[in-house]
Amino acid sequence: MRCTRWSWRTGSRSSSWAVPTRLPRWPPRPSCTWCLPWARPSRRTRAWNGATRSSSLRICGASSGTLQDQPAGYTTTISDVAQRTIEVSDNTGTDMLIDLLGRDAVEDAVADSGHTQPELLQPFLTTRELFQLRWQLPDLGEGWGSLDEADQRERLAELEGEELDISYEDTGPEDVDVDVDWHASAYDIAAVHEELADLAEQQPQLGPVLDTNPGLAGPVEDPWWESLAFKGGGLPGVLTGSWHAEAEDGTTRTVVLLAQHDEALGEHRGEFFQLAQDALTIGTDSEDPDGEDEEDEGTRTDPQPEAALLSAGRASAFGRSSR
Repeated sequence: MRCTRWSWRTGSRSSSWAVPTRLPRWPPRPSCTWCLPWARPSRRTRAWNGATRSSSLRICGASSGTLQDQPAGYTTTISDVAQRTIEVSDNTGTDMLIDLLGRDAVEDAVADSGHTQPELLQPFLTTRELFQLRWQLPDLGEGWGSLDEADQRERLAELEGEELDISYEDTGPEDVDVDVDWHASAYDIAAVHEELADLAEQQPQLGPVLDTNPGLAGPVEDPWWESLAFKGGGLPGVLTGSWHAEAEDGTTRTVVLLAQHDEALGEHRGEFFQLAQDALTIGTDSEDPDGEDEEDEGTRTDPQPEAALLSAGRASAFGRSSR
């Protein structure tokens, strides 16, 4: 077991915290939504209040979100779609934005973000394609990680025109497949958070979208931050979350947790998100010195659930603060 130590500086104080982990070579899955807000459209530019249509991109029956439930031809604004991708992890909304921008623009955004191995996200899968490769047409997804980029793109071309017919019953917690996925390290995801925060200063419409879902285990009394951006994601055997908090004086703190296991991690969600909340508040005026913050029922059932969770499989943790 290794110990990942991360440190931050808040004002004139600095502190560090060690999390026991066993680190994979490539920690799993960010949400594929993150690279979209600053990707430059390859075909056209649209305003935030521009219209976009969902009919041909719906991911019915086995996906999170609300756009999949709208009738064919349903039209809404880009701003609304972006809001839903963050607030309720709307996968149909994510695919609508990828379609609007163009896959190549999203892949360029990944590279521009400083991703340490952007080729891992080339081609950049839509959520619909992931569902098809993993559950509807698994023969096309077989051996995905061993294929070169050209062969992967050829297989994606074979998916075009295929109706998506998958329900929750077709998927299961034991369906672990780390090849057909989106790959990034905690440092890659933190860099995207920081770039999005900078972009939000230039595009004020972006801030409320990023802040729409705090992703916390429970309420924080008198939080030190003015804004808190969050995006999480999960697939069988994978659980991820990332947070970027910023105070009015410019102090920031970024926390990224990535966990991967051969079994489902859903039952550990409470511990996972409480760990992130502790990391966001430790060493600040928002921290509960007695560890008695209000929590959802079942959030903590063990004196050291964080260590138990992160040492159970392959995981990584990252934190950074600045002022």
